[in-house]
Amino acid sequence: MTVSFLPQYHADVQRFVRCPPIDTCVVVPVFNGEKILAASITRLHTFLRERLNRAWEIIVVNNGSTDAAFAAARRLCTGLPHLRVESTSEKGRGQAQKQIWLGSNARVLSYMDADFSADLEAFPQLIEAVSSGSYDVAGGSRLLKSEFTIRCAKRDIVSRCYNEVVRALLGKSTSDMQCGFKALTREPAQQLLPLVVNRNWFFDTELIFLAERCGRRVFDMPVKWAENPDSSVSLWRTSMECLSGVLRLRRNWGGAAGSQSQYQQPQRLRSGKREYRCLKRRGDCE
Repeated sequence: MTVSFLPQYHADVQRFVRCPPIDTCVVVPVFNGEKILAASITRLHTFLRERLNRAWEIIVVNNGSTDAAFAAARRLCTGLPHLRVESTSEKGRGQAQKQIWLGSNARVLSYMDADFSADLEAFPQLIEAVSSGSYDVAGGSRLLKSEFTIRCAKRDIVSRCYNEVVRALLGKSTSDMQCGFKALTREPAQQLLPLVVNRNWFFDTELIFLAERCGRRVFDMPVKWAENPDSSVSLWRTSMECLSGVLRLRRNWGGAAGSQSQYQQPQRLRSGKREYRCLKRRGDCE
């Protein structure tokens, strides 16, 4: 179930004033972010207004929060134009992104974590990479330039080990699969998102893996990253979910990208009780 909120004042303005179509949709998934939401979204709104020279909208997605994050986001809407709030009853960051992206008419789809650990200064470059047609998907990397990244040793080691495991088992070339700072254009989104099974943290890795497998051009961009020391994300639980997802992709898709044997016929992908067929049509996937 999804609940959408748009203040009546802004709805009236949109009804009677001809506005340019939305070019860039910026999704910010929020889970129990009541304390940081007002400052974070106000900062993002100011940045986009001053630095992004295109029609944009921010969509805050309340993702099963148990605090007052949804109410806090609704209050922000009354003072910030081009801000919309959605609420999903089902917890899962990946599911929230997928749902909003598939329902958006924007030409460029993006998302970032609500704590804005990634430096916003990199956002225009991220958007331009896909908007210009040079790339289909773009993602920030905390590993390309380690001097840009500030985080505890434990999380840094786990992140590097995880990406090496993904490289060994799946043959990926993107340096940082899990960075919460990504963008893609609408056409590849329509192709890739229905293939993504994971609904939570592994969503990022699965999306980038599928993009590479389907011959999409992926921009790997170094970003400055400052870890949020108050993050509630469980390192152990997230790691186990992601490793399980890597093994699932290995079973369903085989090893290193570029291997052609598994594409000779439609391949069935399974996730619990959910299954579907991915038809490898010419020009669709390698």
